[in-house]
Formats: sequence, C-alpha cells, structure tokens
Amino acid sequence: MNARIPILGAGILLASVASPIAAQELPPGMEPPPDATEAFVIWPDGPPGTEVLGEPEQTTIFRPMPSAQIVRNVEVPTLTAFLPEPGQGNGTAVIIAPGGGGIMLDVTSAGSIARWLRDQGVAAFILRYRLPRSPRDDDTFFAELDQMVAMAGWDGPSSEDALQAIRVLRSDPTRWGIDPEGIGIIGLSAGGWLSIVAAIRYDADSRPDFAAALYAPNPEDTPVPADAPPMFIAFAVDDPYMNGGPAVPFDPLRVFRAWQDAERP
Repeated sequence: MNARIPILGAGILLASVASPIAAQELPPGMEPPPDATEAFVIWPDGPPGTEVLGEPEQTTIFRPMPSAQIVRNVEVPTLTAFLPEPGQGNGTAVIIAPGGGGIMLDVTSAGSIARWLRDQGVAAFILRYRLPRSPRDDDTFFAELDQMVAMAGWDGPSSEDALQAIRVLRSDPTRWGIDPEGIGIIGLSAGGWLSIVAAIRYDADSRPDFAAALYAPNPEDTPVPADAPPMFIAFAVDDPYMNGGPAVPFDPLRVFRAWQDAERP
C-alpha cells in the first residue's frame, strides 16, 4: 500500500484532499496499523541531505523480545496519527520518537503509548525517522545488531526529522484539531536523544512546547536556550547503560542539571 490512505472519518478524508502533504505517497513497505487515523510523509519534496533509493521499509519481529515489532531501513520519514474521536480531543499533540539503538524503531512500544494518549484525548503521532541502512536479511541483521548499534550515528538526519515533524503539525493545526502551542515530543531510548535535541536546537517554527526523554542517551553538549521548553526525564538507576554502556554515554543527570542551571522547568 503506497498511497496515503486516511482510515477514519469523512472529515479527515476531505482535509487530506486539500493538504499538499496528503498528495505524497507513503514509502514502500510502510503499512500503517489498521487503527491509525492516517499516515503521511513529513518532507513533501523529499528528505534533505540523504539519498532515497526506494528500497522498502522492513518490519521484523524483534527476536530477543518476540512480542515486539521493529521497523528498519527507513529512508523517507513519516508520521502515523492516532487521533481522538471527534469532540473528544483536548488540543494537545504529542510526537512519539521510538527507540531502537539508532538502527531500528520499536513501533510496538510507541504504538502502545500512542493509543493510550489517544484514549486520553491527546492527538498522538508516531515518528518513523531516518535510519542507517542495515542488512535486509534478518539472520545477518540480528547477527550484526550489537556492532551496528555501537557504530550508529546518533546525531544525523533523524534530528532534523524530529524538528520537521513539529513544523508540519504546527503548519496546519486545524487539520488534526490541535493547539499549535500545545505540541510536544516524547522519545524513548534513542528517540529520547531526539527529544533532547529537539528541545535545544529548534527554530521559531520547530520549538516543542514540552519534551520528555525516557531512558535516553544524552548529547555530549547540551546548551539549553533561555526559552527552552519544559523537559521531563525518566530513567532507572540500575539500567546497565547508565554508566556508559557499550555504545553511547547515558547520563540523564547531565540533562537535568543543564535544565536546572538554565532555570528552565
């Protein structure tokens, strides 16, 4: 299914026809869940700075945790919307950046959060951000997974995807029934990195109104702007990655102290 197909509601269908974003095809292999409202690309003219080969995204069972599905080889970033029923929304929007070590996306965990938020009246959007290419063969992928995670670039085009997702929602808030000043981002693990980056590297159109980083690695440099959004941080002290881990530095307290020093909530 390559065409963008709205799944719920004639009103959404009419809005999609009018929107330039809606005219874009979904990337090959991108299959929205059946209970999603819609899915759409966030770069109508193509993602900047990376080559798009047209290879399909891959959805795979995560072998160490068979209850979870992962997505990998994302070339064209998208948002998948889970919207409240008409009249049930409170105007808040949350972008969810899944974790996955910078090499894959845990869409199962992200989907659980999105559905819970939707049921609380929050418009939830799962961000499938760009990832480094990985072996298409599953056996090879899992055999090389630890090495790929250790070598993954954490500060690449995915950071710009997070900011662009905010811009897209803010550019047409009536389409999703949201407040343009109530758009936040929640990131898990590698996605938490994107939440932190989005909260410090924004421009006027891409500033999140709030951010949350859950068990997230941290950028080495965390300059907190004077108008930085509120930041929520959660982590476990017994997380094996907390004290450096095999791949990237985990020091959530550095982010906490940076926000405190900047006198930001």
